[in-house]
Amino acid sequence: MKHYLHVAALAASGLLMTAAASAEGTPGFYVQGDIGLANLNTNTGKFKAKDTFKSLKNSYRKSGFMPRLSAGYDFGNNLRVAGDYTHYKNTEDSAKNGGNSLHVKSQARSLGVSAIYDFPIGGAPVKPYAGARVGLNKTRLQARTQMDGNRHTTSESKTKVGMGVMVGASYDIAPNIAADAGYRYNHMGSEVKAHEVTAGVRYTFR
Repeated sequence: MKHYLHVAALAASGLLMTAAASAEGTPGFYVQGDIGLANLNTNTGKFKAKDTFKSLKNSYRKSGFMPRLSAGYDFGNNLRVAGDYTHYKNTEDSAKNGGNSLHVKSQARSLGVSAIYDFPIGGAPVKPYAGARVGLNKTRLQARTQMDGNRHTTSESKTKVGMGVMVGASYDIAPNIAADAGYRYNHMGSEVKAHEVTAGVRYTFR
């Protein structure tokens, strides 16, 4: 009798382990929230009056806080697809030359779709990943000038399709919860490019 109980216990343990292993590869929808630092490279040359504001470069880099919200689907075979919304901090620069002044401000928002592949490491909870992103990016550049006592504001808004790439790693805290850290590069148009370093949490509905 004890022998049969022992065998039954081993069989039950095996079934539980098999079920747990299969649950890790079960497809499901997920949501993910990230926060991080984005470094925006903004080209402001078209708003710069020639030889008037020598201290203002044609392009400049500024870093700022960046939140991102994603929703996607994990196919259970190491492939994920997600849509995201990213909000970038406004970046600004200014210069003066005597009584003349120039203030440049840029804004960027992005909606994107990403395909991500997770690289399993022999069942380890850590999974490196790599992916590509297509984004619909809305950028706005605004310049306020004051020259010879006259004030003038110029603005330009564009919506463009851009491409991006990403690398990172996730760590399985629980079967349906993972911590995520990664780097992304997003080319948002000829005027704005973004380097992003983020950390977040992903929850999969299984």
